[in-house]
Amino acid sequence: MGHFVAQDDLHRIDLGDGEWVDIKREFDTDDWIRVEGMISGLVDETTGQLRTGVLFRNAKALLSIAIKAWNLLGADGQAVPLSEESIGRLNRETLLKISGAVNELNPLRTETERKESAPASTRRSRRAGASRKSLTVVP
Repeated sequence: MGHFVAQDDLHRIDLGDGEWVDIKREFDTDDWIRVEGMISGLVDETTGQLRTGVLFRNAKALLSIAIKAWNLLGADGQAVPLSEESIGRLNRETLLKISGAVNELNPLRTETERKESAPASTRRSRRAGASRKSLTVVP
């Protein structure tokens, strides 16, 4: 078993009509450092659901980490180059489909889970039997 994330290990999301988006199957340490910094408040601690307002504010940065290739076409039928700017122009349906797949492959942790995974010297206590909540998007 390897200890490093294969940068070319991608998951293809079929968006229909022959269009697709390739995302990283697994985030590496550098990716997680960037993601953890932008997701504060993203997960409702009570319900475990994603807060779409926070998701949308951070979506462009998050998806720029995850998306590695696409063949999306603009309204004129021409290929749209992958960039942070073009990610920012995705419609809501496409944003949610891609971000849902990213979250399935690389589940975000709740604030409680992040605190519980801290070294023993920095955390107060660990709940017995704590499990990862399933995260769903709240419209």
